[in-house]
Amino acid sequence: MSTEPDPPQQNSLFDWIRYAAIACLAVVVIWWALQPPGNKDYGSGEPSDDSNATEQLRSDSVPVRCDGTTMGAVPYCVKVSGWKSSQTPAETEKLLAQTVRAELDLIDSLMSTYRSESDVSRFNRSDSTDWIPVSLETVKVVQIAQDVSELTRGTFDITVGPLVNRWGFGPEEFSTPPTQEEIDELLQSVGYRHLAVQVNPPSLKKDVPRLEIDLSGIAKGYAVDQVAAALRKQGIANYMIEVGGETRTAGEKSPGKPWTIGIEIPTPQWLGEPKIHRKVQLGAQSMATSGDYNNFIDYKGIRFSHIIDPRTGWPVEKSQMGLADVQLRLGSLSVVDSTCVRADALTKGFYVLGVEEGLKLANDNGIAVMFLLREDTPDKRGPGPRFTVKEVASEAFKKNVKILE
Repeated sequence: MSTEPDPPQQNSLFDWIRYAAIACLAVVVIWWALQPPGNKDYGSGEPSDDSNATEQLRSDSVPVRCDGTTMGAVPYCVKVSGWKSSQTPAETEKLLAQTVRAELDLIDSLMSTYRSESDVSRFNRSDSTDWIPVSLETVKVVQIAQDVSELTRGTFDITVGPLVNRWGFGPEEFSTPPTQEEIDELLQSVGYRHLAVQVNPPSLKKDVPRLEIDLSGIAKGYAVDQVAAALRKQGIANYMIEVGGETRTAGEKSPGKPWTIGIEIPTPQWLGEPKIHRKVQLGAQSMATSGDYNNFIDYKGIRFSHIIDPRTGWPVEKSQMGLADVQLRLGSLSVVDSTCVRADALTKGFYVLGVEEGLKLANDNGIAVMFLLREDTPDKRGPGPRFTVKEVASEAFKKNVKILE
């Protein structure tokens, strides 16, 4: 028997692989044990950190909101819900505000009558009857305005601005209303048929040198639609957008709870704050409202609203002059449409048409419109509104708009 020691055993390649795997596993176990609890992922696919979970819940279930003013002093409010964002609520609100502001600022820069370099101001300053280049956005709005003018037989007209201004509802101040002679003169340069529009290249053309346009009766609705488009690009499906009273909704405020919009009683300012007449759910639609109760002047005992009839050059209340005890007058109307820009324009045209003509036009064309008439009463029982409201709605409004009782 040999007395020499056995030779040392040699590790196989398999043994070395096994040792390396054990060492790696040990390192992983030690690293995992040293991690803070909030950073561990247990395979659920969702963050388990309490603060992150709260952030996700808040951005999913609580509407994010931004407010401000645009186009001068026009207020706006935008609310969104269900926006799945990994950002903090403050960061999400900031992104929403930046998205909304970018759209509103662009529209204001192109369509304002107060900005000297806007498309509108440049067109109005020019006395040329050649094509004047403007932005494609401005062309789109003017095209819609012209279509609504045709539909309403000229009761909506973006060239009526000089008359609106002369009646004291524009940038200039006047101590007295215009004379009939002044009105007749201004009417020579008013009329949507004097205006032409083309897309390629985007430009406008006037056939009378003094023709001007004013998009204030339609730009707010267009702004609502553009903000909605910007939100959809961000992946937002649930929103409520309101700019100066023109509104658009989509999706839900919270699961199972649609957005609800109020239609105010047309309460004159001197009688206090308006209350809600109806609550409606628009679904994926828009609503615009026009009325006589916020912007008006007093003349010969009649309160004239800012809505001018382009056919006569007078506010729509002219028909009441000389009439005693006018007890029923159109206070406001609301139009619901797939786009807010069209709804915005239609409200002005229907307001000038009045209830009888407007209701017929709406029913003939399937337009959803609700008229609210104030019925004045000689109520002497004390302070507060002294009128009741009569509601007249088109067939499309009754059919397509969910009214909450």
